[in-house]
Amino acid sequence: PWVGRSHISVETVKQTLFVLAGKAHDSRSEFNDVYLSHDHGASWSLATNNAPWARRHSTSAIYFSDKMCLAGGESSERLLNDAWCTTDGIIWQQATNYAPWSSRKELGLASFRGSTWVLGGKQESRGLNDVFTSSDFTNWLLVTSAASWPARHSLLSTVLRGQLIVFGGISVAQDDGVWSSSDGMEWHLASRRAPFRRSPLLSLQIQDLMFVAEPPSLFEPARIWRSPDGVHWRPVVRSASWLGDIRHGTAASSGALVVVADSSSAGVWRRVTTAVSRTGRQLLAVPGAVVDLHIVSTGLDTVEIGWSANGDGGTPIDTWTVRYTVDGNAHQPVGTALGSQTGFVIGSGFDPSTGEPLPLCSHVTDIDIRATNADGEAPASNIVAAQTQCKPDPIVNLAFGQITGTTAVLSWTSPDDWGNAITTYQIYYTVDGVAHSMVSSGSSTNSFTIGSGSGTPASEPLASGKVITGINVRAKNGLGVADPSNTLSTTMPYTPSAITDLATGTVTSSTVPLSWTAPSNGGSAITQYEVRYTEAGTPKTILVDSTATSFTIGGGTGSPASAAMAPGTSVTAIDVRAINSVGTAPISNVMTETTLAYPNPISDLTVGTLTSTTIPLTWSAPIADGRAPITDYEVRYTVNGVAHSTVLTGSNTASFTIGGGGSSEPLSPGDSVTAIDVRAKSNAGTAPSSNVQSATTPTHPNAIVDVATGTVTATTVPLTWTAPNNGGASITDYEIRYTVNGVAHSPVLKGAGTTGFIIGGGGSSEALPHGASVTAIDVRAKNNVGTAVASN
Repeated sequence: PWVGRSHISVETVKQTLFVLAGKAHDSRSEFNDVYLSHDHGASWSLATNNAPWARRHSTSAIYFSDKMCLAGGESSERLLNDAWCTTDGIIWQQATNYAPWSSRKELGLASFRGSTWVLGGKQESRGLNDVFTSSDFTNWLLVTSAASWPARHSLLSTVLRGQLIVFGGISVAQDDGVWSSSDGMEWHLASRRAPFRRSPLLSLQIQDLMFVAEPPSLFEPARIWRSPDGVHWRPVVRSASWLGDIRHGTAASSGALVVVADSSSAGVWRRVTTAVSRTGRQLLAVPGAVVDLHIVSTGLDTVEIGWSANGDGGTPIDTWTVRYTVDGNAHQPVGTALGSQTGFVIGSGFDPSTGEPLPLCSHVTDIDIRATNADGEAPASNIVAAQTQCKPDPIVNLAFGQITGTTAVLSWTSPDDWGNAITTYQIYYTVDGVAHSMVSSGSSTNSFTIGSGSGTPASEPLASGKVITGINVRAKNGLGVADPSNTLSTTMPYTPSAITDLATGTVTSSTVPLSWTAPSNGGSAITQYEVRYTEAGTPKTILVDSTATSFTIGGGTGSPASAAMAPGTSVTAIDVRAINSVGTAPISNVMTETTLAYPNPISDLTVGTLTSTTIPLTWSAPIADGRAPITDYEVRYTVNGVAHSTVLTGSNTASFTIGGGGSSEPLSPGDSVTAIDVRAKSNAGTAPSSNVQSATTPTHPNAIVDVATGTVTATTVPLTWTAPNNGGASITDYEIRYTVNGVAHSPVLKGAGTTGFIIGGGGSSEALPHGASVTAIDVRAKNNVGTAVASN
């Protein structure tokens, strides 16, 4: 879309292609616009029509440190030495207005060792050969004012194999050489004469190769050359039909060569490295990488591989190259001239290769195959590995399985057979110093039982206590018998020893705990314990886990579970025996126990003297199991129909007062306390109910209702009455109240033994005067609870 122009600059930034600056074909106009393309030059858009730098042509651009920078050029016939940088082609920042290198155009730029390098250029009518470097495009350092190569402009520069390369351009000396340097100061002539007939106008690097475009002449078309080192060159495009004939720009875009012609037609050509486009042929037409390399077979000293070609890149395959490593040592590549070949035997000495026979028992790894045509070698194939054939490897993990009194099981993992199938396993061992005959087993198993009667000859049964040494197993295949495996030894086990310290713990009313020390296992791990006992005359056997050294009869564990027993159960003939793979140990020491019994029920619970708030209880201590003495008494009762919580007396004393405080709340006068029951407690449990008592707390007496007067005299008034209900507590007194001639007398107390009294009869009742009026006569009974209400 831009106006046709020459002397442009082309560069890429993060897969975006940029075209900038230049001058019109009529040389009257210069440009400071920037165009960009995201699709390798197929379509373009304007980034800016007026960049902040002066309109110019013959400037140089480079991608450096995540940005694109331009340097120098010519503007209105004035040479420049400024520098500008951008990350997007739109926003530019000036790196320097006047660099220390002199104003110039058509200078070379290269990115080398983390810095940017300015190489030569044109000043007025002469070329330059000075070299400057900068790490930031702002501060520049003179490396040399006169490099070894002749002064020139429009030169080409790149970096190959750690060397800074300069070649081409226009120089008075008409130098056709290629120059290289490792530091920019010391330069060496790498090639005295490159094959170009005309000075190349553009170059770039793709996949560690340098590509150079040679412009067309009146009689010859443009060409594209490539080189891996600047010394060795070959043409890859012999006729490039470019429209431009003055200047061209170039850039690498996603591994492709994009050529921008700067003629009036402004055409764009793209050369893709992996496919042929409509406008040109491939630049890198190497064969495709093999993806199906595989092992065909292995021999004693060979490994045969096979593959399928994955395209020749348009040029016939000349050779196949095999690379591989033997036992960790990389071998020189082995080649074969047969381009049509799809198989190779490593170690066969196949002519014209230099492959030597492989050692027996060798590991061949990192095998890959690569095709080569006139354009170069294909990438590496998929990697495979193999082993030459050998007798089997030694077994390294021979181990014991189950060992009984007469047999020992061996197991192992099949060793590497090196491609030659294992046919048998050979077993060797010595019994009590006597070597036994070889025993052979089939190849389909990874175990063998010594003493089982299997194998050839048959492996005879062993006996407890026999010492078996030198046990080893060796695999055999068609190439021989493996070296011995790791060696095992064992002593054939006995049954475990008898337990000698079986003991009982704290017995409860339902359980008997046992404990013991694990006995010697006889050389074979204990698998379980057998607990045997007789419960109330019934024999029982319980199996217990092998790690246990304790068990509780009646605790609900074991197999079958040992159920809880009744209080007072006799448990006799208790013994424990260990079991291993050989058998069961002899009987242990024998124990006998009886589960704890509850105390007997109380039969003489008695109620003592009641008060208005308490009921005292007493009883005789019942008979209890001597191993579980009485620790407490449990008192239960109901007050006025409401059951109270159970009260623990907190001692083994045979008495308790209901309502006496503590956990027994006080009663009220007249409370009906029923279902009084006392039970003894011990570690064995709680006894059955005692005899049951009931009581009612006493209250004050009832009111007298039949007070009567007898024959009155001049000085006395006799009284009589019937004794009232005493309220549950004996009447202690009677209280007589009366008033004489309107004056109330103090109450007179009369003992409880009578139901009569004479007012004025003496004692505490003074004689009455003649004609005295005696009123409000009232008699009330008293007990230790209180005084009755008034009588009639």
